[in-house]
Amino acid sequence: MPQIKKILALSLLLFTFVQILVAQEIEPNYRAKSIFFGGGSYYIDSQQIQELSDFLHQFTPIEEYEFFIQSHTDNIGSMEYNNWLSSMRGRAVHMEMVHWGVPSEFISNQDFGELAPDFDNNTWDGRIRNRRVDVIVRRIVF
Repeated sequence: MPQIKKILALSLLLFTFVQILVAQEIEPNYRAKSIFFGGGSYYIDSQQIQELSDFLHQFTPIEEYEFFIQSHTDNIGSMEYNNWLSSMRGRAVHMEMVHWGVPSEFISNQDFGELAPDFDNNTWDGRIRNRRVDVIVRRIVF
């Protein structure tokens, strides 16, 4: 039980850090893009694919960047299902990124499932906004 508390505390700390990065107000070496999904889906629609492609094409040469995928769900369904769905969303985005030229070894995945919502899962709008994968890009300083 103490290990679970430590893991949850570290996850919360990481989540808070990511929120700061997504806001893009603190660290100029980071950029972020959210890819949104329908409820219970890990299908990336054509608009989201185009937005991801446009986002990724600004990072050249690719060797100067590292990429982080953080996948999320709302809290509808069991925790087990949401963990699976989060993982599938992360994989789908990972595969798209590789398709657009990002080497797989440059990408780190972290699946949060329902455990790190940015928005209120008690509202329809909040649940819609939590159904996402955040792609965070950091320029490597040499």
